[in-house]
Amino acid sequence: MRNLVRVINDIVKFIPKDNFDFIKELERIKSDQIQWTAPESMVRWEEASYALEDFLYNPIPTEEWEFEILSIWSTKSIEEVKEEYKEL
Repeated sequence: MRNLVRVINDIVKFIPKDNFDFIKELERIKSDQIQWTAPESMVRWEEASYALEDFLYNPIPTEEWEFEILSIWSTKSIEEVKEEYKEL
């Protein structure tokens, strides 16, 4: 099973520092996961997916860092992720 805290830590490394709201939201989810949620619960994973939707899709990802984040989230290679969005 993947660890949400580790996934968020990996994602935050690629978010530009000026995207403070996105980082803050993911850090909040990570904090809630550690403090209030059983590790096997999917609630925080869902919450993190909504944050990704809110911050990455305008209407589709275009920046390299956005593809890197989606690669981490999906466990697909960056090339696979880009290929999926090429078709849109």
